[in-house]
Amino acid sequence: MTPRLSDPNVSFQSLPPESDVALKWFPQSVVDTTQLKIYLNKYCRDLGFSLIVKSNPIMKNKKYRKIKMSCNRGRKYVDQLGQRSRERSSKGDIKTTKPTTKEHVCGFYLTVYLRVSDGRCFVKKNQNTCWHHSHHTQVPRSLMREGAESLSNKTLETVEKMLEKNMPTNFVKEFVAIEDDIKLSDGSIEALRRQVAMNDFEGDSSGEKLVNDLTKKEGTEFVMLTGSFDQAMQQTRVNMTRRKVLAHNKLSAPHKQSVDVDKLGDKASDHVKNVVLGLSLGDGEYLIAIAWCTAEQREWHRKFPFVFGNDETFRSNDEDRPLSRLCGLSMNGNLLPFVEAFIPSRQKWVFNWLWTVAFPSLLDPEALKKTCIILVDQDERNWEVIQSVLRTSDVYGCIAVARLCNWHKINRNFVVKVRVHKKSNEDRYFFDEVTKWLYSFSYSVKSIDQMDDSMAKLEAFCVMARKNEVSG
Repeated sequence: MTPRLSDPNVSFQSLPPESDVALKWFPQSVVDTTQLKIYLNKYCRDLGFSLIVKSNPIMKNKKYRKIKMSCNRGRKYVDQLGQRSRERSSKGDIKTTKPTTKEHVCGFYLTVYLRVSDGRCFVKKNQNTCWHHSHHTQVPRSLMREGAESLSNKTLETVEKMLEKNMPTNFVKEFVAIEDDIKLSDGSIEALRRQVAMNDFEGDSSGEKLVNDLTKKEGTEFVMLTGSFDQAMQQTRVNMTRRKVLAHNKLSAPHKQSVDVDKLGDKASDHVKNVVLGLSLGDGEYLIAIAWCTAEQREWHRKFPFVFGNDETFRSNDEDRPLSRLCGLSMNGNLLPFVEAFIPSRQKWVFNWLWTVAFPSLLDPEALKKTCIILVDQDERNWEVIQSVLRTSDVYGCIAVARLCNWHKINRNFVVKVRVHKKSNEDRYFFDEVTKWLYSFSYSVKSIDQMDDSMAKLEAFCVMARKNEVSG
């Protein structure tokens, strides 16, 4: 099962503690753990398994690393999503083919030593190794997935050039399969695509990367706010969020409030400074906010200008800043993004800048006057700004009205508030069915007759629930 290892072409001056044991060396091209795993897996996959690096500690003499490699089924599966989500962990259902208990872990392992000075890898001839596999069967090579690190240098260079030209994922997959006989997943290719895109801006700050990327897209328009370091620091806010654990491991709606950064200590202040520094544009300028719109998005707005939806997305960037999105709906109900904006916070002045400056300057003025309804979340500052703009300006036409979006109207004002009433299975069934009806009533009812029929069914369902003594 072991691959043939080459002899060293240089003398080995300082051996591990067992200096009288003969050594077997890997080729000189294997100089780190990644190359080691690729080299061994070329042979192991033909035998029906693959290796992973289980541990990689440096030895006490600081001259060698002891790399313990195990079968890919030699590590217990950890449900990381379940650890982050109370709702997931409470269900206890884990769908995976990996070992979930220590009893099902494969015992195969191989120890490899790496010389720190030059990266050369070797094994001892008579070292402790377990060649026995347990608790799994041999997997055919054709069913094994390999990562992008398994590609040859020549193929990888060609793939990067293809991705630079934005070639389709399926085309790249087929090319890799022909050249190296490796089946990459869509996720691996998309990760390579992102890596290639970021290589163009290596060394730049996040702010420079974003601006440079936008300037490369033909037809894209953007408007941004910039300022000095002190001005950027003043516009950055930190929010404190409080949540309460309710029955059945559910969480209450988050309660957020702004916190003075200086009161949180020097570490918090230093973190905010690093975030602002990451948005440097050079020459003492820093990016405070930016909104952009492509030519395609502008054309979509001209065709479907009647409905707006505005919300913020979080965890979309390393700076932990909100990404504001202005979207619309096509005649088929498809969601269409019109404008995206990278904003410093959710303060009132930010929303005022978006609705009075950014959106009007990026979108077609005549199409904006055809706006009929603007759907937003429950953010009071955003709501106040929109109401003020609609009262005092005709930028969005004379018939536009603001309303809560369906999800915030139903989820935040019904689903969250009735959780405390779900005391039995009958209660849960009742409220779940009413929630489905609310969404159905919002999207499916197209006429007066359908509305009357839908209301009659809800009333009949509520009568039945009362007879069964449902707490709702």
